[in-house]
Amino acid sequence: MRPDTKALILSGGGARGAYHVGVWKFLQECGWNPDIVCGTSVGAVNAAAIGAGLDVQTMEMIWKEMDRKHVFHLRSFGELLFKMKNKSYTPLLNSLPLEQYISRTIDFNKLRKSPYEIYISAVSVQDSTLHFFNKKQISIDHILASSAIPVLFPWRWIQKRPFWDGGVMMNTPLLPALRKGASDIIVVLPSPVGGRVQEIPSGKQQVLERAFEQVLAASFQVTLSCMDLKISRRKIPGKPHIRVISPDRMMGFQSILDFSSSKTAQFAEEGYKNARESLGKNFNRKSGSASPGKKKAAKKRR
Repeated sequence: MRPDTKALILSGGGARGAYHVGVWKFLQECGWNPDIVCGTSVGAVNAAAIGAGLDVQTMEMIWKEMDRKHVFHLRSFGELLFKMKNKSYTPLLNSLPLEQYISRTIDFNKLRKSPYEIYISAVSVQDSTLHFFNKKQISIDHILASSAIPVLFPWRWIQKRPFWDGGVMMNTPLLPALRKGASDIIVVLPSPVGGRVQEIPSGKQQVLERAFEQVLAASFQVTLSCMDLKISRRKIPGKPHIRVISPDRMMGFQSILDFSSSKTAQFAEEGYKNARESLGKNFNRKSGSASPGKKKAAKKRR
């Protein structure tokens, strides 16, 4: 990898994945293109979409037209009761709609030829190990495994082994970018926890929500701490420039499964706004990337 390698990290967050698209829209307008895109859970879906060449307008349209029926079906009470009587495990939701939607939307042949390095994560149900899969390995099973929230969605079988949501162990998959030597990293957290200082919570619901979000942010904080330790011991040459983009408000538990078009449109707008506020109006000059308009002008002068 080049010394100026850029990476985009997309954390998990269910319907909050629309927030990624708002951030991506701003980055594209600034002419900032990553060399590496890493995603977990819904971040894996968006990373694969970017790798497959879906433009911002298409991704926006997909998320604005998103509806719960495109993601999951509720299992009938009778089906769940039957499984419970037989003491067999059955997830609460059926992810067949999401499987069909991804099949129609993502071209895996284009993904394999992507100019970006794409990595998504999933966790082995049996031996509890975290696995990263690259664009040459990624199939629809890998994406569905990465986004299979335990209890809610069924795990997926990959090479005869069951895998589920990578967010269980690393909701913010920074590790592949660090291993590749990325020096300029943008991390997108679809929650303010881990990205902004928060007021002390009041009430049981706020306490539970804060604790839940801290669990999701834990892997990111641990990775940063380990990276600092290796730098202090001179095991790696220097600290990459890491910028975090996150909402300025708590999204609420219900937002994870709220795939209504009104909510996803709101999340996308917030992502764009927060990216602009966090990175600044002159971000394209600071990042060393020319905007698309400036690139065209430079070509004409030549």
